[in-house]
Amino acid sequence: MKKFSYFFLTVIVMCCNISLVISEGKYESVQKLQTKSSTKEFLLSSSNLKILAANEVFIYEFFKQICNDQNLNQSEQFMNPILRYLEDYETSSGLILGTTVDVVQIVIAHPHLAFRMLFRFVKDLLEIQNISNQLIGQEFWDELEQEVVVIPHWPVQADLEEGVEALLRVTFIYDLELDKFANGYIKEVFTGFGLTRRHCIYIGNYARESTNYYALAVEWLELAKSLVPEKTMAGINDGELDILIISTVIKHDTAFEATKDYANTFFYRKILSGSDRKYEYKGFVWRMKQRTRDFQTWRGRPEPQYHEINFWGLCSGVGDLQTDFEKSQLHCWYETKKHPYWIINPLKIEELSQEPQVLQIYNVLSAAKCDSVIVTAEPFLIPSRVVDYKGGTMRSKTRTSFNTWLPEEDFPQSMEIAKITELITGLNVVESNASEFLQLASYNFGGHYHYHLDAINDPSERHFQVKGDRIATFMLYLSDVEIGGQTAFVNARATAQPIKGSAVFWYNLDETGSIDKNTFHGACPVILGGPKWVANKWIRYNKQFSTKRCESRISSKSELMNGLRY
Repeated sequence: MKKFSYFFLTVIVMCCNISLVISEGKYESVQKLQTKSSTKEFLLSSSNLKILAANEVFIYEFFKQICNDQNLNQSEQFMNPILRYLEDYETSSGLILGTTVDVVQIVIAHPHLAFRMLFRFVKDLLEIQNISNQLIGQEFWDELEQEVVVIPHWPVQADLEEGVEALLRVTFIYDLELDKFANGYIKEVFTGFGLTRRHCIYIGNYARESTNYYALAVEWLELAKSLVPEKTMAGINDGELDILIISTVIKHDTAFEATKDYANTFFYRKILSGSDRKYEYKGFVWRMKQRTRDFQTWRGRPEPQYHEINFWGLCSGVGDLQTDFEKSQLHCWYETKKHPYWIINPLKIEELSQEPQVLQIYNVLSAAKCDSVIVTAEPFLIPSRVVDYKGGTMRSKTRTSFNTWLPEEDFPQSMEIAKITELITGLNVVESNASEFLQLASYNFGGHYHYHLDAINDPSERHFQVKGDRIATFMLYLSDVEIGGQTAFVNARATAQPIKGSAVFWYNLDETGSIDKNTFHGACPVILGGPKWVANKWIRYNKQFSTKRCESRISSKSELMNGLRY
């Protein structure tokens, strides 16, 4: 077999061999860990996705050479899974080969391409490996791994399931039309890359067996029936698919009947209703989902029980949730007085909400500086965690991102951002114990963070007594996102768009030092154009007595930038 040059891939892997592990909330010094990879969750990690996408170009060439080898006489049992792999690659990622665009960047930014790549690694290549080991011997696969593949860890079933969860999350929160989504439309953007029948069957069956997305399970399987099977895909026939759909409908109705409230993952009523209990394919009587009905009925309400509904609406951009009066009170202006540089390149400031007061500030960092911070942080990413009921931390489906912490003493970029934050907000940021280390977070396709408060409100937290609570948040967007990825403030019913180089600023505590519960916010799932990168600078309370005055109200626009909340 021909041996390819993998210099640039080797560099990527070498960069991952030494990584920083900085524990969130613990603030230890940087620790070096010799490892090839800290996680196997390829869909969520941008660096792992890049490695997969770059390697797959050569895996494809490897198997293409086998198919073109006239001297190779192998059975259909051996060749069929290879042909199936090639067909799927050539109708997805392979369409980019030979163009001027970067295959790796396009694949990781597109939900269908990223998912299909993961599906091929976990399903198709595993099948090829098993059959080749059985018919030819281990030597065939050893040659592939030695001459072609530079992957620290191969993705496994759990990684594919993370991908399915991401697809289900996106289609649920954004209430997407599945037939358009599977055919390459992401909202109103046609991307040219879709999903096939076997992908839809797999997604629908996973939703049926492993989640409570009952309505989506029915819809994905119905969609699969409407799609033409792939040429090399044996799969299940229409009759078997009909049986699977009916059993999924019955499962929906059984769970619906057992549920005391109208859960938003169902259709708004049972499907097999009426005396004949007859299922009609794509019938319209029961077609509306409870999630859609809830949003149409309750959107825009400020009460806590409607936070979830507002989160859906803010992420999907369906309808104005702020009243006309609320929007009439908001302002936009140029800031030129805080620094001489801004006289010639003023900060553009937009007030997104007044209760709570949320500002989006544009042109805070240049594109080059944003890129520099990302390059620095990416090798050190670890899975994000949330606080558990015991006061420890755990992985959670409510926060599907990767993050790391960059201490100012080790990373000049962090100190620069701390100084910019202090200059813009007027708060004490740079002094010891005035703020936390800079946190970097990366969200790939489907990556999100359920709405939450940034305030800690826990006196037992390690630094709470010395530093106090998080008085304010200064969040920088380090990348653009084509669709999705907004920051949704569910009480304020406002969203901040992820615009590269801009920052969002708000106070987490009121003038008395109590938590402002109007600051509930969440990260909407990324759909297209990721990964989304953000940098969070959390400013602590105890060091602000000399900078933060207690005022009854803001008296002028300029005071919005002087660290004044009221």
